[in-house]
Amino acid sequence: DDDDDDYENENEGDFEDDDAYDSNKQKKQKKINKDLQKENSESKKQKFDMENKSISISHDSLKKLLLSMFEQDYPNSVSLIATFAQNFSIPIIYHPAVQFNSDHCPTFSQILEVQGVWYRGQGKSKKEAKYDASNEFIKTITGLDFNQMMC
Repeated sequence: DDDDDDYENENEGDFEDDDAYDSNKQKKQKKINKDLQKENSESKKQKFDMENKSISISHDSLKKLLLSMFEQDYPNSVSLIATFAQNFSIPIIYHPAVQFNSDHCPTFSQILEVQGVWYRGQGKSKKEAKYDASNEFIKTITGLDFNQMMC
């Protein structure tokens, strides 16, 4: 690399004492380290950008896709959302459930994230909260309650 040669050859041998030479050598090393950090940072940013690129789908398109899935039977809203996400390559994230109230009468809250939007569910168990969060997504997008449709 030509830049590396510049670091090595720049002003080498122009010093009267070893201290000045060492000082210049340290400055060169700091510049090299700074340049490497910058390259590494840019590389990480590009990698992050590539990993987090997802196609943003409009509310109307999400609704059409979800409604098309109601033609099939799903045991619960979580299964429907999982199949929906897989079939249409839509990333979903279930954030860890949080417990409220006391241990003898807990209430759990679960967040489902789809395209940066959070849908909250609650229940007496983590599983119930997850189902509720999935159903909340379905209700918000389609206006339909999965639990009532499956009765």
